[in-house]
Amino acid sequence: MEATIVEALNWEMRDFTAFIFQPYFVENIHLLNSINLNMVNQIIVQGEGDITFTKFRPSIIAASAFLTACKIQKFDNYQECKDSFINCGLNEKCLQDCTEKTYTMWMSLMGSTDENVLNEAVEKDANIGWPLNFPLRWTEM
Repeated sequence: MEATIVEALNWEMRDFTAFIFQPYFVENIHLLNSINLNMVNQIIVQGEGDITFTKFRPSIIAASAFLTACKIQKFDNYQECKDSFINCGLNEKCLQDCTEKTYTMWMSLMGSTDENVLNEAVEKDANIGWPLNFPLRWTEM
């Protein structure tokens, strides 16, 4: 059956992942221009390894990754960014739940609760490039 569907679509299909929403958010929410995209990418990748994130839509995961990066970087306009995501049509409750989950995940992966230490590590690594020095940790079912 799948072959029939993709043939009818001439194999012109696209996966919808959180990465697809990044350019849209950066373009439409100008406050995000100063957010470290390297960190946002890493948060999304780590979330993809956790089965509990499958209950969230890709747009929510992308927005949550931005908000988590805002929180860690102590971005002054956090609430304004959150409001902008909600104004884009994202569900506030889902966004809040996913952001709490991504923030907790990031803090535990980095092995620290000190946001200053984490932010310095990301800034240092941003000059080197992808990735930070931590392994992917896939959640077992």
